[in-house]
Amino acid sequence: MRKPASFTNFCRAFLAEWFTAMSGAASVPLSIAAYFVENNVAKLTLALTAVACFIFASYRVWRAERTKALEADLHDNEIRIKEIEAQGSHTAALVAQIEEMRLQRFQRERENDPIAKAIREKLTGPFGASFRREPK
Repeated sequence: MRKPASFTNFCRAFLAEWFTAMSGAASVPLSIAAYFVENNVAKLTLALTAVACFIFASYRVWRAERTKALEADLHDNEIRIKEIEAQGSHTAALVAQIEEMRLQRFQRERENDPIAKAIREKLTGPFGASFRREPK
């Protein structure tokens, strides 16, 4: 079940990945080193590490949510394809049924046609039914 797109759900997803991203292999040693070194290079390194970890954590949250959304879309598309295929087979059956009904109607109309009846009666007159052709 999909959760609605809200700031609260974003924060939950972000915090689920935040600890992993912030305690990555590069961020912890650099943070410890920056704590003990008091020059500007260490402070800059700490700031860059914090920014990089923030960007990486944001990317991981986005990637996880994007993967879930793509999988849900793929599942929805598979369901739609199955529905369309089912409609297609149902449509083919309906077309066959309509064609059969048209053929039956044509045969009824031909049997009830007054001109065709008169011709059949003339052909079955004194010579019998031997001159009449039956459709195959």
